[in-house]
Amino acid sequence: MTARYITHDGITDTLAGWSARLGLYPDAVGRRLRDGWDEEAAVSGQRPRGARSITVGGEALTVHEWSAKSGIAADCILARLRSGWPPEVAVSQPTREERGHATVVEDAELLAGAGETFGQAAKRIGYTKPGSLARALYRAGRGDLVRKLRRNGSAV
Repeated sequence: MTARYITHDGITDTLAGWSARLGLYPDAVGRRLRDGWDEEAAVSGQRPRGARSITVGGEALTVHEWSAKSGIAADCILARLRSGWPPEVAVSQPTREERGHATVVEDAELLAGAGETFGQAAKRIGYTKPGSLARALYRAGRGDLVRKLRRNGSAV
């Protein structure tokens, strides 16, 4: 398969090259062309009429443009929007993987101090099972929080 080249404003580059120039995923320009964008719009960054945009803080971008800007996967943003998340949160809140163990530990410390049970804390932090929270806390070297949250549940 040969690479497809597009010339715009005197610059000739591959689809992946144009995607890189625009700060997008490598297949973004190719996807735009498959979605019916003309070459000019695909490489100039101008959205064609009918492309769905999300407006946050007065800035209207497509899901893929928000993804490139925020570093959050487009599929994740779409899933959040379909689940009813407000657009400003859907394009800005880091995923659990991006937040890392430090935030989980901070959240667990706050909830343990507030007297939350282990199950309540796991659910509030975003884990479906308390055992998953326990593993994350043990990996972060915070077995003391696991014990404190479990004591909170047994003191009731």
